[in-house]
Amino acid sequence: MEARKANLARKANLTILRLSWDGNESTAKSQEITEQVFEALEPPPTLEDLEIVNFKGRHFPHWFKNNVTLQNIVGIRLNDCKNCLELPTALGKLPFLTDLELSDMKFVQYVDDEIYNSGVQAQVQEIWIRECTEALLKSVSNLHTLTSLELSDNDDLASFPHGWLQNVTTLQSIHIKSFRKLQDLQSDMLVGLSALEDYLSHLVLCWKLEAFPNGLNHLASLRHLDFFGEPYWTSSQNLTVAPKLTALPEALQHLPSLQSLRVSCFPSLEMLPDWLGNLTSLNSLFIGQCPKLASLPPSVQQLTNLQNLEILEACRELVDRCEKEMGEDWCKIAHIPRVHVWPLSNHLMQEKTAN
Repeated sequence: MEARKANLARKANLTILRLSWDGNESTAKSQEITEQVFEALEPPPTLEDLEIVNFKGRHFPHWFKNNVTLQNIVGIRLNDCKNCLELPTALGKLPFLTDLELSDMKFVQYVDDEIYNSGVQAQVQEIWIRECTEALLKSVSNLHTLTSLELSDNDDLASFPHGWLQNVTTLQSIHIKSFRKLQDLQSDMLVGLSALEDYLSHLVLCWKLEAFPNGLNHLASLRHLDFFGEPYWTSSQNLTVAPKLTALPEALQHLPSLQSLRVSCFPSLEMLPDWLGNLTSLNSLFIGQCPKLASLPPSVQQLTNLQNLEILEACRELVDRCEKEMGEDWCKIAHIPRVHVWPLSNHLMQEKTAN
């Protein structure tokens, strides 16, 4: 077999390995051959980064279950392994594994208990899961060292599993993208996430989302928060498909550490609350593609730490009201050192730098 001739196990200087399979054939015979080839490509113990792409087999090779072979592995990416039934049990025995990426593995319903019950537990800090099942999401609660979680591309889930993040107290960052049927985020979703600092909900293309969890006010360490809906186009096609968010969550006013707030692509958002002035640590505010948003609240003048304000073109009326020295809302933002109002035309693009 040609794969065995490669003799990867003896390549002592090999630290990065990417294995990719071509073609879409997935018969029983082709799966068997693919698994045999994969078995013959055992890497050396020096390997630190492993990526598997388009593997058509149902089971990972035996060496993938050997924590000696992968004893120095730091990052593993499993992409488009559509036929795999479970994740390799060795993942829980890899002491240096910090980054894990899972993409398009719809048949994976669970992670073997051995991952959690092994004597040495993986120190996974960052995980990205694309097209995941609900069962796989539940297993995230067992990753007690997780600091960054990114989820994307799901057309099935309308909500997340109950209490699925309550044990992940080390979590600092959450990104959620393209959960197209997601309707709500449970009120208990944020319980215990006191370490959360960055991008609580980088929510992109979650078209049916109507509300955010009530637990926002418990996130005293949160510094950066992004709300992104569905991009809004004012082209001739007049396409507008977006979440139904009409107001910012009340709990946001109780985030004492919030420094950066980005709100974009919410066509139904009509106003910003006056309590926005309570976010006294805020130094950056971005507003984009909220066409019904017509003005800024007077309390913006209370944001004495605000250094950057950016407003995009699609907020047409708001752009006009914030025109330098001319707009009705200019007096509310004149104290801000850097103000950017787009598009880049001479009378609408303003940048003011403090003396």
